[in-house]
Amino acid sequence: MTVQTTDTAPIPATVQVAVRKLVFDTGLQCRTEVHEDVVREYAEAMAEGARFPPIEVVRADGELYVVDGWHRAHAAKAAKVKLIDAVVVDGTLRDATLRAVQANGNHGLRRSTDDKRRAVRTLLCDEEWSRLSNRELATLANVSHAFVGQTRRHYQVAKGEPLTAERIDDVDGEPSAEWVALADRVPPYYRSDVLSLRKQFTITELVNGYHVDKEDSVWPEAYTLQLSRIAARCGDPWPWSDDTTADSRANRLRILNDPLDFVAALTCPDCPEPLKALRALRLVQVIPKAAEYVIEQAKEREWLAGWTGIQTLLDERLVAMERDRMDQPPTKWELARALQDIDDPDDQANAVKTASSDVLDALAVRCLSAAARSEYRYMRGESAHDDCTDVACDGWLRPQQWGDPRCSVCGRSTFRVREEEVSHTRWLGEHLAAGGCVHVAGRVLTAETLSRLPALNPVGSEAA
Repeated sequence: MTVQTTDTAPIPATVQVAVRKLVFDTGLQCRTEVHEDVVREYAEAMAEGARFPPIEVVRADGELYVVDGWHRAHAAKAAKVKLIDAVVVDGTLRDATLRAVQANGNHGLRRSTDDKRRAVRTLLCDEEWSRLSNRELATLANVSHAFVGQTRRHYQVAKGEPLTAERIDDVDGEPSAEWVALADRVPPYYRSDVLSLRKQFTITELVNGYHVDKEDSVWPEAYTLQLSRIAARCGDPWPWSDDTTADSRANRLRILNDPLDFVAALTCPDCPEPLKALRALRLVQVIPKAAEYVIEQAKEREWLAGWTGIQTLLDERLVAMERDRMDQPPTKWELARALQDIDDPDDQANAVKTASSDVLDALAVRCLSAAARSEYRYMRGESAHDDCTDVACDGWLRPQQWGDPRCSVCGRSTFRVREEEVSHTRWLGEHLAAGGCVHVAGRVLTAETLSRLPALNPVGSEAA
């Protein structure tokens, strides 16, 4: 079968090619998505023997790139068809791009507005095609010249200014093929973490990432890629002109001790070992609460060896943290801990008498002496409350918002104390009934005297 041609040359005859040899390059897909329902419908028809129009393929660098008929080609794979009709044209990958842009302009599944914009932006990404006028681009993409102008305004690119993958990501939130390839190499639950790196355009955001210390999988590649994107946005990179060799540049980076200089060096395209530098910088900008622990742990890591500038910054950070800690007034918990550590009972009681209400709230009553507890009860207005029902405890009951009152020292409720008494009494009764012998306060307990004791806490027992 011969297909009618354009004015210049006829399109080659249809041939059959192996489906497994087809290459589906996402850069040649000028639709926003492959519709699974259409692929399924085509596959069912192919399985029943239906014939479809041939797909269009460009042979470039020994590969067969699909430029038109993506749904038919995917349906052939789904139906496990080995051969498919195709019109094969020899050319370059750029020729394949142009044919993919022109595909489906007046046939096949109707293009949506997003499909048309994707076709136009494919042309705008090429440096040569971006110099064409709106009308010339409209002719190539089979759209109106007004639509081309609207697309240029959408991405804020002028005539002659190529559209970049980064600009597409900024406007449409669509990651580039490089980021998609990185995300596809990690487990699904890490995919969003990898893709989120491309939205972090400040060093502070980047160094606080959870995976900056990981040296396996794709994380080093992802961080290095984002550092290169940050460097590309820097208008005034670090001047490495004095350092003419890689060793001299690395030595310059290692001895920097100014955080601003370090950031500028890190975003320079010529920065040696950028990922190691990023990890080192993270230690200077860690969360203050965990800074001391992180710094001490980091000093033992091999990749920090030789980074004299970073070690200087870390030492300065530790000194500043200690100075800030000394300048801060003690918290109520620190004051309460100091009060509980007073050895003299009278001094402790006097300290309770002069303590603020916040410190009293933070006190652990069980850690106070008897005199201090008495003063605590008076300061808190709890002196009129009942004592703990456990005779072995010198605490007192505090009313609760819900449930029975609880002891200020042992924390048990009245019901709990009585429940334990009943349990002890039952255990002693069973023990005595079995012929056992129990000594309480130096006396032998018998079954007759068991019921006379108000509370029982056996000191020791022995078999009869």
